Amino acid sequence: MRFFGKNKGFYIVFSYLVTVSVIALYAGWIYGLIDKGVLEGRDLVWSVTNLLGWVVALFIIVVHLKKTRKDQRIERQQQLKKEFKIDAFRRINHAVSSFSTVTVKAAHSFDRWSEKLKLHRQKPGEVKFSKQEVDREIDLHIDNLMEGLTQFVQAVEENEMAVVKFSHLKNYIQNKGEDINRKVGEFQRDLAQRTKKDLICDEGLNEFASRCKDIKEGLSDIRRYLFDYRSELMQDNLRDIFKIEASTTKKKKL
Repeated sequence: MRFFGKNKGFYIVFSYLVTVSVIALYAGWIYGLIDKGVLEGRDLVWSVTNLLGWVVALFIIVVHLKKTRKDQRIERQQQLKKEFKIDAFRRINHAVSSFSTVTVKAAHSFDRWSEKLKLHRQKPGEVKFSKQEVDREIDLHIDNLMEGLTQFVQAVEENEMAVVKFSHLKNYIQNKGEDINRKVGEFQRDLAQRTKKDLICDEGLNEFASRCKDIKEGLSDIRRYLFDYRSELMQDNLRDIFKIEASTTKKKKL
């Protein structure tokens, strides 16, 4: 069966040639008998009718083979499309998960810094707040956010044919990612220019907490859109898979 499957085209052509050869031989045999005067009357009518039956059968076989080959080609194309979209989803989903994880870690840091500065103001002897430590963590988050965004965009662009209908979501996520990196960079530069005294005064503390909250919400927005993007891809894949399977099942029943 495996050998037959690999040489299916050869067997189709071979069967067609054998059928044509048999009809040609049969037609030649009838012609020879007519020429010799052996076939006449009822025998001639029966032989010609039989020949026509063979011709009609051949025509039906040819039509069926053409339809079968066309159906097989369409089914193979659908299968390749499904496999391509599944592979694209797997690659993009990995990039989405990685980028989402990075945004979670960064959002947690900004939330932690805001709370820590408040506690430092209340209990400076017990809770320490180091600008240098925050600056080092910001550098790490900027690198990770940029890497996560780059990997996401690259994964989408490498599989653009499979996900072109969701380009608007990809563009929005990309814009939000670039925007949040810009805000984090501005936050870092502003922090470097302020003294500890500037930060723990009422105005400084409120501004620090507000900017941390703004960045955290921006990161949460990115994460939500990443989730929506993954959901859209998954639903699109499932629709195609079930559509192809339903179509194949219907053809088999017919």
